Amino acid sequence: MIKKNKIILLIIIICSICINNKNYFISGNSLGTQSDTNSIASSSSSNDTSISCGDLSLMSNQTYKKFNLTSTLVQSSSSSSSSSTSSVKNTILPQRLNSTASSISKSNSTMISSTNTTKSTSFTSSSSTSVSSSSTTGSVASSSSSSSSNCVYYNSKTTVINSPETVIGDVTKKISNTLNVAFSLQFNGSLSLSNGSSMNIGCNNNSGECLHTTSHFQIDGIVNILDSNSILDINSDLNISKTGILQTNTSISTNTFSPTMSVMTINSSSSNKDNSNNNNNNNNNTQTITKTTSINSNNFFNNGGLFIVDLPISINTNLFNINSNGIINVNSPLIVNSTQSILKGGSILNIDNLMNTQDSKGGISVSDGSKVNLNSPLSNLKGLLFELSDTNSTLNANNQSLVQMDQFISNGGKTIINNSLLEIKSQFLLGDKSTIHLNNEGGLHVNGNFNLNGNGTLSIDSNGYIVSDSGDFYLNDQSKIVVNQSSIGIRSNIHSIGNSLFHNENSVFQFMGSSINLSNQSIFHLKNCTDVNMESKITSLSDNAQFKLSSNSYVNTNNPFNLVNSSMLIISENSIHTHNNNLIQLNHNSQLKISSNSKFSLNGLGSNLLLNENSILSIDQGSTINFNRGSSLKLNGNTVLNLSNNSNVYFENSNLHLSDNSIISIDFSNFYLSKAITSTTTTTTNNNHVSQINNQSYINLNNSNFINNQRFEINDGGKFQLFGNSYFENNGDVTLNSNSLFHSPDNGNHVINNYNTWLFSSSSSNSSLSSSSSSSSLNNTTNSTNSSYPTTKLNKFNNFGNLQLNDMKLILNQFNTSINSVIKLSNSILSINSTNNNNNSTKSILIHNGNISGNGIIENDIKSSSKSSIGTNSSITKLIINGSLSQDSNSHFNILINGNGTAGIDFTHIQIIGEFIPSNEVNYNLDNNNSLKRSILSIDGSSPSSSTTAAAAAATTTNKTINVYLNNTNTSGNITFLNYGNSNQTQSFALIFNTYNATSNSYSTINDPCKYQLSQSHSSLSLLISPTSSCQVNDDGEVITTNSNSGNLVFRNKVIVAVVLSIVFSTAIIGVIIWKKRKINNFIKIKREYFLTKRNSSK
Repeated sequence: MIKKNKIILLIIIICSICINNKNYFISGNSLGTQSDTNSIASSSSSNDTSISCGDLSLMSNQTYKKFNLTSTLVQSSSSSSSSSTSSVKNTILPQRLNSTASSISKSNSTMISSTNTTKSTSFTSSSSTSVSSSSTTGSVASSSSSSSSNCVYYNSKTTVINSPETVIGDVTKKISNTLNVAFSLQFNGSLSLSNGSSMNIGCNNNSGECLHTTSHFQIDGIVNILDSNSILDINSDLNISKTGILQTNTSISTNTFSPTMSVMTINSSSSNKDNSNNNNNNNNNTQTITKTTSINSNNFFNNGGLFIVDLPISINTNLFNINSNGIINVNSPLIVNSTQSILKGGSILNIDNLMNTQDSKGGISVSDGSKVNLNSPLSNLKGLLFELSDTNSTLNANNQSLVQMDQFISNGGKTIINNSLLEIKSQFLLGDKSTIHLNNEGGLHVNGNFNLNGNGTLSIDSNGYIVSDSGDFYLNDQSKIVVNQSSIGIRSNIHSIGNSLFHNENSVFQFMGSSINLSNQSIFHLKNCTDVNMESKITSLSDNAQFKLSSNSYVNTNNPFNLVNSSMLIISENSIHTHNNNLIQLNHNSQLKISSNSKFSLNGLGSNLLLNENSILSIDQGSTINFNRGSSLKLNGNTVLNLSNNSNVYFENSNLHLSDNSIISIDFSNFYLSKAITSTTTTTTNNNHVSQINNQSYINLNNSNFINNQRFEINDGGKFQLFGNSYFENNGDVTLNSNSLFHSPDNGNHVINNYNTWLFSSSSSNSSLSSSSSSSSLNNTTNSTNSSYPTTKLNKFNNFGNLQLNDMKLILNQFNTSINSVIKLSNSILSINSTNNNNNSTKSILIHNGNISGNGIIENDIKSSSKSSIGTNSSITKLIINGSLSQDSNSHFNILINGNGTAGIDFTHIQIIGEFIPSNEVNYNLDNNNSLKRSILSIDGSSPSSSTTAAAAAATTTNKTINVYLNNTNTSGNITFLNYGNSNQTQSFALIFNTYNATSNSYSTINDPCKYQLSQSHSSLSLLISPTSSCQVNDDGEVITTNSNSGNLVFRNKVIVAVVLSIVFSTAIIGVIIWKKRKINNFIKIKREYFLTKRNSSK
């Protein structure tokens, strides 16, 4: 066995010697043995050396001054068969390539040529197999050229070329050669690939570097990287020139490449059978490559060339620079790890797969007319920073592509996101004159700060969208965001400064950040936006900033609004703004404008609108503002509310406050306080809420309607002024206090309807009628009163409720009252004067249908009708009628008597300066059983005859009812309650007397015509109250009269009988007690004796 092995080893050594002694035909010269080759290399150390087509591994580990692969193949004669010559066997490339459009093969008789025209190169072989690679802007194609004399170089094993400079091809000599690298190839120096020449890199090992240079690698021709495991290690710069092309295998589009590698061999004159067997053996030598092709260089330059990525590749370099109209087509994943990536000089980066620059600290910078295009759903650009550096740079993302960056900066560049997404993790900065367009569901998602500066424009159209999740959202220096038919969702804080514009049209806007701050003439405009929700903590506008809603927009806000320094909140063109549970405050000349049929509503407790410091609220052109459910409007500090052109203000369960010279001006519009009325006779008031005008503030009502259904107070010099044909309706409580004024400066044709309570009041210190002197003042008044009275002049006042005048004079052109209405004067004057066209006034007749009471003067004739009355049973009335009094049917007097002291103080007193005209109609006073009262008396106190029934008496006697309410039954004497100038009355009066019962706190009617009688003179009516006389009326209406003595006797007899009965009853009780006591003592005595006897017997 050992002998056999020795024989085999000897045969191998002999064969090896034979092979090494083979001669190669190179440029007409013969390569001798290895020693001959070494001598050639040695002689070349000082001269340029060129080798012919062949195996570079034969030149490995030699040192050359310059290594040129520029020779052409010289073919021997076809008849030559000398054994001293041999041919170069074709380079064996990966078999996978042999079945693709990128396969390259060579035989002894094949000429492979390479040309480069407009980034196009051709490779051909005798087998007509083509090599092509194409992209959007560059291609590699093949064509047959049988006349070419160029050749292919290769390495059959790991090879090292020691030369400062290696050149493949020679463009000056039109020599285009090809170098196929199948094993590790190292150039200890620079490497240049000439224009027209090519290099195919497809190493079949996993040991690491496939191509290595210790200096720069200049690509003027074509470099094809044919597998996904090749590593190119360039210790200096890699430069692709304008004619250069660097590409990976175009047939590979997946991230994993698994080629079948054939062993590259060098054959002498071997039989075809041996060569075939060798190829078959290599076909079975397969391996799976999972690594990514990588290029390591100091700097990577593409200066106008073409870089095509069809296999996954990683580039590790300091500077990744695409310049001078260079092109990169990324059709397979590309990872760039660089300090900075630069795209400039009109260069183009086309991304149709993943391009990851995440580890590039300097990011990607695009400038000088360069473009980055993402074209497919697989397009994905990742990195730390993307920057468009000037106005000519462009980023285009289309067809569901994705750009993911930590930071995005555009300084004038143009970005188009079309049906794609731009996702920024940290900061988005759109600088001076930059533009970004989001179209066709294109999106921008920012998780950090969002900045638009210097005329930058962000436009969103056709269902595009913006999402900003955190950080701050800034619009600065005339920047713009224009949104149309798209959506915006912002969770960060918005800051808009310096004439910036946020324009959102027909889009969805959702804001859930902390604050919105608009300043320096910036504008936030929502146009035709029906889905807007704002839930920030505060919205602040300052320095002429504007928040605008227009064209049917709808906005719902839950955050406070603060407007200062002439800023504006504008709601127009049928838009609606609903504000909930928070304050809106206008300061320093700010404005809230509501126009063109728009609506603004404040809802909930705390939804207050506060105007301060010369601010203005304008409601115009049919617009409406609603204050609902606990909200309020407060005007302070010279602020103004202008309501005009059929606009409306509604207060429902809410409050109105005016102070410090504030103004409400209402022009051809409506103003409603609390609920709007549903009828003119039945009203619903809400006294839990109050509206106030204070501190010299006022409301101007011009040809408009003002409806009050709550407490409405005018205090401290406040004014309410009516102009033109205005209408004021009160269904609540109107109170004018403390020098306030409610009047009509232009004496217009306004109308006031009071359905509930209206109090006119003035300061008592300014009144000529103080409480202490009212009696004497009123008694001496026969015409118009002292001119020092605070006076209110109004046109038409219709009183359906309670009208009270305190310490003032009310002058009306028309005054109407209704049934159950009340007029109460407190040290005041009521005057009705009609004014003609010549401004001449005449006194009018007061049509009185309700009740008049209090302490004051009416300077007109009064015609009372329809169950009207004068005086009450609750307070003393002191009334002066500076005219006549005519009473119609069912009208009556209510006389309250607390004593017989001073008229108008202790008892009701009515003084008629003119004529007293009682009615001639019968007054029917019905009791609870609908029967006639039995207390109908004539004026002299006599009763109808006993043969005449009460009903007949009532039917034949004219009567006027006088209700007397007596609080003190000990009152007696002559009490004159009515004085008049004269009277032609002839009818009787029905006197109904009522006494007060303190136990039941009510009045009860008594019939005692003997004690209470009515006395009349030509100028007065008096009540005579007898201290002793009394009589009764029986069921038949007959008066039973008893004198005072008999009455006293009966009383004394009754007293005597009562005393006697008391004595008898007391005596009987005492007797019973004595008898009982005696029986008890006897019983005790018997028991004691029985006890003693029993005890003694026991002893």
